[in-house]
Amino acid sequence: MSKIRLVDANAMSERCERLIEASSDDYIIGVLQMVESFIDAQPTLDIKSAAEKEGEWIKEATLCRCSECGDLWGIVHGFKYCPTCGAKMKGVF
Repeated sequence: MSKIRLVDANAMSERCERLIEASSDDYIIGVLQMVESFIDAQPTLDIKSAAEKEGEWIKEATLCRCSECGDLWGIVHGFKYCPTCGAKMKGVF
C-alpha cells in the first residue's frame, strides 16, 4: 500500500445500489450487496488528523497492533499506513 486513496464512499455505495436495482441475477445481486456492506463498514478518516498521525506496528505474537488506534492486524507486511486510522507507520515490516 503506497498511499491512502481518498474516495467518495457514498458515490460507490450509490453505484452498487443502481447496479443491484438493474440486475436480475441473484448471484450478482448478492455480490453487490456484500461489496456495498463492505464499503459502508469502512471507517471515515479525518483527513487533517490522519495527515498528522505517525505510529508504528507493535508486534504481539502473530499479530501487529497500531500504536495510534490500537487495532490489530494479522498481515501488515509493507503497510506504510494503518488501514483503520491512516497513521503513517515508522518501521514498516
